[in-house]
Amino acid sequence: MDNQQDPTNINENEQEVNIEEVESVETGTLTSMTAVENLIKRKLAQMDELKEEASTYKEMIDGYLDNDADYSDLSDKAKEAAKAKGARKKELLQKHEIESTVEKYKENQTSLKELRQSLSADLSQFQRLSGANEIELDAGDLRQIVFVGKLVKRSQQG
Repeated sequence: MDNQQDPTNINENEQEVNIEEVESVETGTLTSMTAVENLIKRKLAQMDELKEEASTYKEMIDGYLDNDADYSDLSDKAKEAAKAKGARKKELLQKHEIESTVEKYKENQTSLKELRQSLSADLSQFQRLSGANEIELDAGDLRQIVFVGKLVKRSQQG
């Protein structure tokens, strides 16, 4: 069997993601940890390449727009207006009559963030204990438990 037909035999130099491999991972038939890891690495490499291409295209578009005198003038005026707006907003939010409301808003947002993190941990535990991917709320509303995975660079200690 060659590399394209055997999803467990993955060539690390291969840049294109094999459709059969993706389908196999999605249906759960690709069980080799190494194969899945290689698939993830290839997709990350493809994403990096696409981001680089997008950056080049964006630079080209920005250059094209900046070469238009009217657009450039309007852009400069918009930047000045945004600066003025930001300065005025900062000035207003520091006034005594709104200061306590701003503080309450910040506390509210912090509480929401903490509750979301706690709920995520509770849902994870519920899923582990029950084996279910759904939970029924009091009103009979059925909700699906969904976890989103993403990769972040680890900070280097030293």
